[in-house]
Amino acid sequence: MTSFCDVVGAFDAISYPAILNAFKARNFDPLYISWYKYYLYNRQVTIEHKGIRVARRCITGVPQDRKS
Repeated sequence: MTSFCDVVGAFDAISYPAILNAFKARNFDPLYISWYKYYLYNRQVTIEHKGIRVARRCITGVPQDRKS
């Protein structure tokens, strides 16, 4: 028997400290944690529309593969 649960917005709202604390609690390698922390805190999203480009730094959430 298999069960799937999709919590809407879970990946969009998760805080970076929560992710990093979960890695620490599971004894992930400190080098990996450091690398992932850099990745999280230095991501940005860029949108361009009609010649206007706007870039914003991400402050919560993680990327995910969405299939529409």
